[in-house]
Amino acid sequence: MIAELTRLVPEADRTAEAVRELAAYGCLTRMHVVRLLAPPLEGEDHSKDVDFSPSGIRTRWEAGYSDTRRVLAQAPWTGHFDPLEGFILHEAAGGVMTHDTAGLEQPAETGGARASSAPAASPAREKLARPPLRAVGH
Repeated sequence: MIAELTRLVPEADRTAEAVRELAAYGCLTRMHVVRLLAPPLEGEDHSKDVDFSPSGIRTRWEAGYSDTRRVLAQAPWTGHFDPLEGFILHEAAGGVMTHDTAGLEQPAETGGARASSAPAASPAREKLARPPLRAVGH
């Protein structure tokens, strides 16, 4: 937030010692984390038993590699994001984004997604703006 406010200070005033000192508290670090959720493979069920045979490991590795390449081709971190967000989580399962990632067009299978020009509110900010849920008595 401080970095954003500093941008509003007139250029001539940004060189003042007090402004530079306060601006130093601004953090411009932004981390994008892509969480790849492994979808169940053919023959797997809810028990999540893992096949550690050579062919089972190879099948899982190939599925993960393919899914990773599909998500990397989409580059969900290239969209427009709230400049105040320092951590942005992108989730994908089976190479398909599991939620709308700001600036990413769907469907994910095409691999040709491009960033849009419209900024989107971050999911974290949307959660803060929502009223809390309250338990209802029986």
